[in-house]
Amino acid sequence: MEFDRQLNEIIERIGCLNKDLAEASHLSEVAISRYRNGVRAPKADSITLQQLAHGLAVLSENRGCGLAEDVITIKLQNSLSAVSSYDADQFIDKMKELLNGLDITIKELADSVGYDPSYLSRILRKERKPQKLEKLIALISAFFSSPDMPREKKEKICAIIGIDKSLSENDEELKTSVFTYLCSSIDVEFPDVDMTNTPITGFLHKLDDFDLDDFIKAIRFDDVKLPTVPFQIPKTESYSGIEQMKKSELDFMKTVVLSRSKSSVILYSDMPITEMAKDTEFSKKYMYGLAMMIKKGLHINFIHDVNRPFNEMMIGLESNIPLYMTGQISPFYLKNSESRVFNHLLKVSGSAALCGEAIKGNHNSGRYILTTKRDDVLYYRTRAKQLLEHASELMEIFREDRKEIFLAYLDRSFTAQCERKMIFSCLPLFTISEQLLDKLLCDNNVSKENAETIRKHRAYIKEKLEELLKNERVTIVVPKLTADDLSENAPYLFIPELFLDFGLKYSSDNYNAHLEQTKEFVSLYDNAALDISDTVTFKNIDFTIIKGKEVIVSKSKSPTIHFIIKHPRMVKSFENYSVPIIIN
Repeated sequence: MEFDRQLNEIIERIGCLNKDLAEASHLSEVAISRYRNGVRAPKADSITLQQLAHGLAVLSENRGCGLAEDVITIKLQNSLSAVSSYDADQFIDKMKELLNGLDITIKELADSVGYDPSYLSRILRKERKPQKLEKLIALISAFFSSPDMPREKKEKICAIIGIDKSLSENDEELKTSVFTYLCSSIDVEFPDVDMTNTPITGFLHKLDDFDLDDFIKAIRFDDVKLPTVPFQIPKTESYSGIEQMKKSELDFMKTVVLSRSKSSVILYSDMPITEMAKDTEFSKKYMYGLAMMIKKGLHINFIHDVNRPFNEMMIGLESNIPLYMTGQISPFYLKNSESRVFNHLLKVSGSAALCGEAIKGNHNSGRYILTTKRDDVLYYRTRAKQLLEHASELMEIFREDRKEIFLAYLDRSFTAQCERKMIFSCLPLFTISEQLLDKLLCDNNVSKENAETIRKHRAYIKEKLEELLKNERVTIVVPKLTADDLSENAPYLFIPELFLDFGLKYSSDNYNAHLEQTKEFVSLYDNAALDISDTVTFKNIDFTIIKGKEVIVSKSKSPTIHFIIKHPRMVKSFENYSVPIIIN
């Protein structure tokens, strides 16, 4: 039995709360919460484990449960399968051998498995031990055996790990072989690590920092005039190679912007984008072209390729954040669209169509055709619409004009019988007392109408959470703010669900009072856990992970907007976002 399960079993037998155990063991409630969630675990011979066992024994005696301290200690120690330094060294040596033999950089590996490159570097220098080592090895094994790994490199892998090279043709068998090779005799380890970066990080931080007003000013969007100078291409133009492919993309957008058609645009491509993203001049022109289409008032249906390497997918999502804010973008994805042979491109408006294809791994010899012929455009538009019919929503986007629809969705979301985690940039509205909320509303000179709306919403959300906590586990994550943090940069309580685009500024005393009320709220419910984390660094975004179902990402201001992310791969990435935000 793993440590967290053993600890929870003892706690449930005794019938105590995190707060009780924290007081009896002289450990923090945050530490107890992390041990119970499986996020961290003490070493088998540590003073912390002794404190934990002693606290449990005291509570057991007080409640007549008959569990002696030595029995508890043995149970907890036996649940900790320590990894010997020999096993850890063996894993690191084998990893280095694979990376060096295949000429793969740590950054390439990190981008593919969703870890921070510097964190992996510290592991390979034996400065850090990864949490849940088996999970990391599984991700690494999948990377080495993925369809994107060239055949010659797979054959090298077979030679390095000592298996027949014929296994390079079977990805599943190769993955299993690499996993077995790297695991050696490693069991399960629970190191004290602090991993905060994955491919999802860039998306979240860019969303957190994004200010639509600043963006509009920076690109002088309001001053932009749609070009009127005629842009002529032959009825059909052919392009080949990566550089001409870039030109075809820009020519397509020019044609769309200068045409009279106001029809929606459908964009799909599963072409590799890493090399194109490195071309900053092209990226600027490409984003400008999209901005021109939006300026013209065209609605854009983006069909994203989610089967590409995850870091590539996130590059596309990050670059589109400004466009999502306009409400003129609808993002989709195709299920089971992965091709092992071809890459495709299809982009269609009411006046032009761009199509192309390339053999995977031979992007530079691909061929692309831009046409404005009426019959050709109708044909490709029909194909694009059929493609869109087979697509699913990658995420649903709610701006203020869809406020009522979002609130109705939020109400339905509470019926999902799923474990969830709620990560806040400050503190949650539903834990504040009526008296303290009234004080904040008064101190911030909030209008009577808005104040009443906020009060009603607090009562509604609190009631929904209390009902949910009767059956489902909810972990609340809030940032750890020091006295210096509070004095230098006063925090704000935001209520993005109401699309108010302003927050309630705290004084240090009010913030600390609300934090204590949050602790008290959590202590009332066995299914509630509080994590005061020093890795929550966002200023104005919150997100709720409904395990295995969806993620609600809420931006509080500039502008207030909500993303409901539904794709299983992205949901899983949020679940694994960082150590304090893993749902076990």
